[in-house]
Amino acid sequence: LPFQLNIQLLSFKIDDPWPSLRLTLRTSIPCGKYQKLSRKKLETDAFGNGCWYPELAIASSKLWRVGGIHYFEARLYSGYRIGVPTSVQGFNVYGGDRKTSGTAYPGNIFFTDVAFQYNLSVNWALACDINYFHRNRSRFSGRTKTPVGLPSSEQFSLAPALEYNFSKNYGLIGGVWFSVAGRNSPQFVNGLLSFNAYL
Repeated sequence: LPFQLNIQLLSFKIDDPWPSLRLTLRTSIPCGKYQKLSRKKLETDAFGNGCWYPELAIASSKLWRVGGIHYFEARLYSGYRIGVPTSVQGFNVYGGDRKTSGTAYPGNIFFTDVAFQYNLSVNWALACDINYFHRNRSRFSGRTKTPVGLPSSEQFSLAPALEYNFSKNYGLIGGVWFSVAGRNSPQFVNGLLSFNAYL
């Protein structure tokens, strides 16, 4: 369950030379199941990781008028999450077995997302997100016969998309999100479709 506080540091108008800047303080309240899992369910009964993961992030965006009705926007969201020690029992999202008992130390996470958008017309726009994610290895102390912990990992991914806006309040955006490179992380390809409503 995420909880987030945003602090606006800098605002901009279209002709200002500076970007907007926002500080984000965030944490995830661990209310999902992450331990005492069933091995037969292959972690499909897991929801979350049991860690509060406090986060400090910065968000920035800038809009440029290219000409006529055409605009180009660049956005950046980058942050750091701190892994908080988490009590684990039995088979859990970090590994272990039925008799595992101890404390998992989730790895800290650095992430950044750079996004671009260009409107082709009043209704149509092209967009693309470039994402980088790095997680330090997680450790374990306690009693177990099966290894507990995850190796460090990182991943690059891209998400190109096409957007159609019915009006200033409603729009559709669809595209593909896929991994490009990584280490100790899964390869994936996902189709995405989102309906946005601003009331």
